[in-house]
Amino acid sequence: MTPDRAASAPLFSPREAEHERHALASVHRRPNQKLNPPMSDRIVGERYSTASYRRAIHRALGEAFPVPDNTTPEHAKRWWKDHLWGPNRLRHNAGTFLRREFGIEVARAILGHSSAVTTLIYAEQDERRAVQAIAKVG
Repeated sequence: MTPDRAASAPLFSPREAEHERHALASVHRRPNQKLNPPMSDRIVGERYSTASYRRAIHRALGEAFPVPDNTTPEHAKRWWKDHLWGPNRLRHNAGTFLRREFGIEVARAILGHSSAVTTLIYAEQDERRAVQAIAKVG
């Protein structure tokens, strides 16, 4: 992050990240390895989209949790399934929390859904509250 960043600028910039990644790649390459040219600023945006944010997370997780050596393709697929996640998981967790704490209508409004049916996809039911209700009713 640059120290002279405007207060209205995004905190994380895919353009800055791509330039940083390209600079690191040139430092860590083999002497005879050709360097891939940096992506054009026209291609890499100033803000992350949902898809670019997900790709950045997946790239970081791929570096943090590399597939073990000598892994079969089927085991590698399972490995990725166990170690990858995306931004929608955060939305799902927030929806579940909001539904549990404030009810389905508040969760629907905050998530921006026009129908509570859509919110039900994101917000899991709170089994604890169901058990408490049954215990109270008898």
